[in-house]
Amino acid sequence: MRLRPLQLPFVFRGAAALLTTALLSLVPAPAAAQGGPTKSGPVQGGQFQVTAQTDSRRLAPLRVDFAARVPGDVAVRWDFGDGQAAQGPQVSHTYYRPGRYAAQVILSREGREVGRSQMTVEVKSQGAEKAGLVLLLGRGTVTLSDVGSVVYVPYQSRFTLDGQQLGGPTASLQAGTHTASVQIAAGAGTLSRSLRFQIPAGELRSSPTYEDQVLRAVNLLRQSRYNCATGRTDGVARPPLTRMPALDRAALAHALAMPTAGFVDHTSRLDGSTPAQRIQAAGYPNASTAENIAAGQPTPAEAVAGWLDSPGHCAALMGDYTQTGLSYVQVPGSDYVHYWVQVFGRPQP
Repeated sequence: MRLRPLQLPFVFRGAAALLTTALLSLVPAPAAAQGGPTKSGPVQGGQFQVTAQTDSRRLAPLRVDFAARVPGDVAVRWDFGDGQAAQGPQVSHTYYRPGRYAAQVILSREGREVGRSQMTVEVKSQGAEKAGLVLLLGRGTVTLSDVGSVVYVPYQSRFTLDGQQLGGPTASLQAGTHTASVQIAAGAGTLSRSLRFQIPAGELRSSPTYEDQVLRAVNLLRQSRYNCATGRTDGVARPPLTRMPALDRAALAHALAMPTAGFVDHTSRLDGSTPAQRIQAAGYPNASTAENIAAGQPTPAEAVAGWLDSPGHCAALMGDYTQTGLSYVQVPGSDYVHYWVQVFGRPQP
């Protein structure tokens, strides 16, 4: 039996960061002309809270979620500082270009301004514009994604497989040599990337039973307060992980890519993608994520035992995650025959 030395786990802290929070005073509501209360009742002055949350890396294009906690009779208007505006207590806005923007929120009652706040949004550059292409292999399919693209304007992508334009991102796939491409109409002109890859004609086996056994073993360890440092059950109990289809897709894609392209690594030699990019391409929301991989272990018990013997992999198994994806594939004739991938996620609010 040939075993691949375990790779260090890949951990991505894609957590949302609180850009700013402000607590300001509201101007008291004016009385009616006759000296009585307004139609909505006597609303006194008070305070309102403004928050802006975004990805902690702050890379363009950057989506920012704005929120103002105000009384129900207060209208909220946002000026994002880039020529765009919106209304409502909770809005989202994408800053496509790097720079520093002075975003404002203006509050009013019956057309009269009663409060205002300003915050600075810093958006960092990712460098020159480029097209990204991620290949998510499935059982007889491939899904193309433009995750990894750097484009500083709104855009649409066009995908082709073997010269044929795709009506959607997923296409059927047979053994043989293929070329996948993406084209993006952007500010710098047309951006494109192509990848040539080969799908072997060998047999592919999977085992949902094996995947379920891995999940049960991991959840038992989490609930038993397993401590990676001591090897005993004297640690912190963790809630059981639940499987998510998007994370399963990301795990399967990498489990298939490794024997297909002949490697065992977190960075794919099929398309150069990272675990975080594959998880995003599979449709999983912004989150903290991690990935464990193994190759050569023929049983679930041996795969889990190998991860437990590695401090980094054990930390991922016992990490502060709530969801998981799993894939086991057996490819006779490949370098290691048995390939295991488990990914972990905890969505951000």
